[in-house]
Amino acid sequence: MIGTTRLQNGKANHDEWRLYRCSKAVYPELTEDLIITGHHSILVSTITDEQRSKMADIMGKIYITDNRYRLAACIDDRAEPYEEEGVFNIWHIALENADYYMNYGIYANGLLVESCSKRFLKEISGMTLV
Repeated sequence: MIGTTRLQNGKANHDEWRLYRCSKAVYPELTEDLIITGHHSILVSTITDEQRSKMADIMGKIYITDNRYRLAACIDDRAEPYEEEGVFNIWHIALENADYYMNYGIYANGLLVESCSKRFLKEISGMTLV
């Protein structure tokens, strides 16, 4: 499944509700810079106590996908707020899975990030499915 919506990005946005740039200079595995939402998670092997606390505040608890922590871009010190202001189309995908609630780790421009679950995309995201 593929979902899309429009996101207003700007300095007035709260950290979670804006876009972030993951740059090749900071994430060497990237093939090109990646722009993601603040809630979108990069999958990492470890998180710090500070990141754990912030994740619990934002997400309610710590989530794991494919044996990796989901570190939201807005908490990852390596991700920088995307400075360009305006309205942008954003896209999320959910891969086929027998478990309606399960998601996967996928590579976006070479960086391991989370996909959505079918439940999130259909019931929670508010996105238009294409």
